[in-house]
Amino acid sequence: MAKETQWLKIQLLSVASGISFLGSAMTTWAVVLRDKDVAGASGVSLLFLCMLLPSVLLSPWAGLLADKYSTRTLMPPLLIVMSLCSFSLAMGWPAWWSYIALLISASANTGVNAAFSALLPSLAAKEDVPRASGLNSIATALGSLLAPAIGGTLVGTTGFHWPFIIDGVSFIILTIAILLLRVNRSGVSTHEEGSLQALAGLKFVFQD
Repeated sequence: MAKETQWLKIQLLSVASGISFLGSAMTTWAVVLRDKDVAGASGVSLLFLCMLLPSVLLSPWAGLLADKYSTRTLMPPLLIVMSLCSFSLAMGWPAWWSYIALLISASANTGVNAAFSALLPSLAAKEDVPRASGLNSIATALGSLLAPAIGGTLVGTTGFHWPFIIDGVSFIILTIAILLLRVNRSGVSTHEEGSLQALAGLKFVFQD
């Protein structure tokens, strides 16, 4: 944790994160609206599964990666992968590609969320951590709240490609914010022990 809270950096990162959540939520709505006629009800369910399953399966290892590697090492590459996946959805490729793109993007997003959750407390003094986390939560909730209205308007007026493009750009904005603000949380060298703890935790959860 920081000795003094870096409010400007926290505020700018929260805004960038909120924009990213706005783009991601718009992509969710746009891809479902675009592919529902081709994929059907079962296909739409599979789309949501591709978006949600990685966070369930990969979260333990995402947390380990966030602990081991620094923010500037882990987040930018993952955000670029997510950006490319969003841009690919705007290319009008076959419907089956949506499942692959969403699965890859959701997998990368699991690591991004873990790294970002570890980054914010490192920018705030101990007593300000709840306020910093609350500020980011407000920004991301606002982005998710506005997404259906903005996404629906864009789809109705310009077609499906703009929500995907905005989503891809939002990840680039967050990447630039991390690099320009020079925020970084250094990794720690407890990866091997953490891996064993994660596996032990999974065994405990799924044991009979």
